[in-house]
Amino acid sequence: MGLQEKNYFVDEAGDLTLFNKRGKIILGSEGVSNFFMLGVAEISELEIFKRSSIN
Repeated sequence: MGLQEKNYFVDEAGDLTLFNKRGKIILGSEGVSNFFMLGVAEISELEIFKRSSIN
């Protein structure tokens, strides 16, 4: 059985600062967003997706 290629679109929303310089999670701390959202969609027709995507 060969490898099957899968394509995904990943998008995020919210503050991208999740960790401080020491690696401690700071999400929700003062001055940092309380939320971070991540969305993932599997793309079955990559060429159609590419043509219809907004740059």
